[in-house]
Amino acid sequence: MTDEELGDVDLTLKDEWGGYKLKLKEVYDGTTSTVQDDNTGYKSVTELFDKNEEGKDAKNYDENKLHIGDFVNYDAGIWTKEDIEAIQVGPKDNLVSANNSDSLPSTAFQFGGFKEGDSRNENATPYSNSYNYVKDENNQPITDWRVFDVDDDGNITLISAGCPEDYYVPSVSTNNGYGGYISEYILSGNVNTSATSLNLESSYTKRDWSKYVNTSQHATEATVLTKSKLDKWYDKYMGTTNANTYTNSTFRTINGTRYDNLINNYSYYWLSAANGSYSVYRVNPRIRLVDGNYSSAFGVRPVVSLTSDVQLAKEGTKTVKDAYEEGKTYTYNVWDIK
Repeated sequence: MTDEELGDVDLTLKDEWGGYKLKLKEVYDGTTSTVQDDNTGYKSVTELFDKNEEGKDAKNYDENKLHIGDFVNYDAGIWTKEDIEAIQVGPKDNLVSANNSDSLPSTAFQFGGFKEGDSRNENATPYSNSYNYVKDENNQPITDWRVFDVDDDGNITLISAGCPEDYYVPSVSTNNGYGGYISEYILSGNVNTSATSLNLESSYTKRDWSKYVNTSQHATEATVLTKSKLDKWYDKYMGTTNANTYTNSTFRTINGTRYDNLINNYSYYWLSAANGSYSVYRVNPRIRLVDGNYSSAFGVRPVVSLTSDVQLAKEGTKTVKDAYEEGKTYTYNVWDIK
């Protein structure tokens, strides 16, 4: 009998996050079986990334390469009671706790829609049952993490496929009508240039996103998607110049492309930047544009930065259904992390 690899044998050693430390395989030579290192096939992002991909029509798409929109087996962990109780944001003299519930948050500056035991790789309760995330080929909402950006040095930025959390922006009648500026600071840590006189940094506590950082998978930082990040993404991958995604025609340049379901994940979510003093930019899936809103609980999308030390290997593919065109699908690669 010639040497052959046995069937799938789960011999992967994992750390507390579920990240791979050492991947093994069992090999049978006809007499005995031995355990060998199976970390072959993993390559750096610079080796794998398809720089020739054209975002609008993907003429040069190479199915074996790494692309914007691909899925990566990043693990952000499980919510514990202590993790959720540590979410304390808002006015420093009256901090607001996460609701630890599947219910949407209903208090000004509150996070929620998720509970103890939920995975940070999954989706929080959507604002609308009619717009409840892009679906896979089995008609299940897509989850986990997708490739958002790759820089020239091989550093990679991942974005949540759906929205693992919801956040409530208060009504215009509260907080002196400054709920938009305050929310921008709480969500992103940025002080809007029109809000420098509000002393936000000394009066309010912003959100700490570090629980999304899995250092064993080469993550260094976690933040959230903001309008400025999205504008820059459009310039890099959609060929715009000084993009303003608040302009409908600009935002809709993703329509009909492989990037559509990456940016418009068929849910309402905040872009974590103020649109005036009381309103916050959001992605509106119903009419496919960016607008502003308040007095509502919509999703937020964390983004995670991985260093160029990360290595990936293609594990398979995932099919995503077009949310707007019946019968249309897109196939993306799924990558394992070493």
